[in-house]
Parts: sequence; structure tokens; C-alpha cells
Amino acid sequence: MTTKTGSSGPDTVQGTAPDGLVVVTLSLSGELLGVHLQPGDYAPFDPPGLENCGDMVVAAWNDAQERLALTTPERLHLVSSPPAHKEAGE
Repeated sequence: MTTKTGSSGPDTVQGTAPDGLVVVTLSLSGELLGVHLQPGDYAPFDPPGLENCGDMVVAAWNDAQERLALTTPERLHLVSSPPAHKEAGE
């Protein structure tokens, strides 16, 4: 498992379903930012059709949560620290 930072940004973590058809993006604070379904035929009668779509989203979200748990403390500091306050005239 690798943490993607490229187009999703350095302050996000992505998780994928085992088949790669679903990718979810979380912020470093754990907020769900997006769900991407790979293009394809999602007919309910054709696995992994729509009948399995919910399970794939859950699997991708769980993967992202695991990746988030492995995120370095330095990256988490980006979202846990408030911006520095500047005094007037600085």
C-alpha cells in the first residue's frame, strides 16, 4: 500500500478497493473528500456490478483509513496545528 499525494494533494490519503474499481480520498483529519468509480460496465447482473458497489466503497474507505493510520506525524501536524497568528506590524 502506498499513500498517493500527486493530484490528490499532499494533505490527502487515497484508498482503493481490491479490484481497483473504486478509489476514495480522505483528508488527513479523516474527512471523506471524494469517491471515484473507474469507468466500466456496472450492470447489476454482472459482478462486480452495482450490487457490489457499496462493498467496494467500504473496502476502499477501510484501505484509506489504514493508510491514514500509517501517516507520519509530520503530515498530521499540518492539519492539527492552527495557523500562526501574526501581530500587527509583523
